[in-house]
Amino acid sequence: LLAFVAFSAVASGVYLVNDMIDIDADRVHPRKRRRPIAAGTLPVVAAVPMAAALLGGGFLLAWFIAPLFAAALAVYLVVTSLYML
Repeated sequence: LLAFVAFSAVASGVYLVNDMIDIDADRVHPRKRRRPIAAGTLPVVAAVPMAAALLGGGFLLAWFIAPLFAAALAVYLVVTSLYML
């Protein structure tokens, strides 16, 4: 259960970062323009600390579960970041 929470936090942080990176493209997309950051209901100034808290909290929890699990999450973060970019 804790591993699920840690992974969910990291994945949510990644999605926030992705939405911040793609904000201009999302604003003109028929469906993606309704996402909170693209729609302006979640300002970027609020999304940045939220993403940092989710990523940091997820990794901290993962480290306490098992350092190897935190390493696996780091690989997930690298792979998804490379995909985003």
